[in-house]
Amino acid sequence: QTPGAAAGGGTELSEAEKAAQEQAERQRLGAEAQRAIAEADPMTLSIVSIVEGILYRAEEGDQYMPRGRGYLCKRVAEMVSKEQPVIFLILGFPWKSPNLDKVLGDLPDLAEKVAIDTLGAFCNDINDIYPAGSRLVLLSDGIIWNDLFDVPEEVMLEYLCEIQAMADLASPSVEARSLYDVFPEYGAEEIREEIFAVFRPSLQWARERKRQDKFFAQKGAAFQKFVMDDMDLSDFTSVSEARRAAKEISESRLCRDEALGRFSDQALPQAIRFSIRPKRMCGP
Repeated sequence: QTPGAAAGGGTELSEAEKAAQEQAERQRLGAEAQRAIAEADPMTLSIVSIVEGILYRAEEGDQYMPRGRGYLCKRVAEMVSKEQPVIFLILGFPWKSPNLDKVLGDLPDLAEKVAIDTLGAFCNDINDIYPAGSRLVLLSDGIIWNDLFDVPEEVMLEYLCEIQAMADLASPSVEARSLYDVFPEYGAEEIREEIFAVFRPSLQWARERKRQDKFFAQKGAAFQKFVMDDMDLSDFTSVSEARRAAKEISESRLCRDEALGRFSDQALPQAIRFSIRPKRMCGP
């Protein structure tokens, strides 16, 4: 009997019982996903097929087929049944890297143009078959990170204006937004404070999640590599010291990234959110 049981709090589940519960939950969600696919109308399936054309799939381990595809069908079907535009959300396009060994300057270039043109073509493919059309919101996440990388607000804003111009040319369905649109009277620091006060999890949460979710751990590793690539190693006494600093920043980024995700899910709850980073692909 556990201390909790002695105090009237019940017994603690064994590892086998926890595993059995998790397996039962996976089976329930899998059955729910397959039911959503079976019940989907032809238009929903056609839109889902277009979405699948731009998805990056891991070679193994993701949950798209057993769970994610059904969730996607369900979300698309909700909008199709109401003859509403299918809304998508992408968080990204913060600024150009401050590492001049990697970029040509502070403004968007052909890399951003190809990415945004691809998203515009994706929306246009949906618009061609679905009368209500599509809407894809690119929410620039630069405000969430710019203090970590010493990127000035004016540089971030100049980049954003160019991204907005590219989106306007790519498709009427693509719109580039920023957190300034949500908090028009605030600067970057005040916006971060508002979001982090409500939505940012602890560093302990991030470390535990990395242990439990290999795709989340991969995202953390990608963050750390990105930080290391942009660091000036002359600021550190050794490579080991730089790696420790990069790890600390990457863990902070994981918490900030989660805060932005939670915030955006509440700010635009009807949107289907795409990620540019490794995910389990199981849905929400």
